[in-house]
Parts: sequence; structure tokens; C-alpha cells
Amino acid sequence: MKETGLLQKILDKLQAAGKDSDGKSELSDNELIQRFVDNNDAAAFEMIVSRYMEKIYSLAYRITRDHYKSEDVMQEVYMGIIAKNVC
Repeated sequence: MKETGLLQKILDKLQAAGKDSDGKSELSDNELIQRFVDNNDAAAFEMIVSRYMEKIYSLAYRITRDHYKSEDVMQEVYMGIIAKNVC
């Protein structure tokens, strides 16, 4: 039962990260990235990851045909997003 409560908290946090300050409209990718860069908002970055994880992994897997290399590619993509927005 504890795991269900923890999972719900994580899901709630991810959902909240995608909302603006009034809690109503979903934030754009750029707004989420800016929240992460400016405020070190991990939930905002997790929302970006959850939005694109499947697409990035699928494309990487089609190219590499290797699960581990595909995961490495995903990490590089997300690190590139951070580096581009921090510098």
C-alpha cells in the first residue's frame, strides 16, 4: 500500500510540474526547461523526460538496434538539452 501512495505522489508531482502557477494550463517544453535551469526544478525536467522518452528511445533503438546504446543516446539527448539551455 505504501508503494501505491508513493507512486501517486510522484505522478502528482509530475502533473503539477506541467502546470503554470495558476495550476490550470500545461507549461510548454521551453517553460519546463527554464524552470529546471533557473530553479533546479527536478519535477519539471522529469516532465520533459516523460514527454519524449518513448519517442527518443524508439528512434535510437531503430538506429542502434541495441537497448543499452539506445539508453545512452537518450541520456545524451537530455544532457544536450541542459547544456544548451545553461550555457
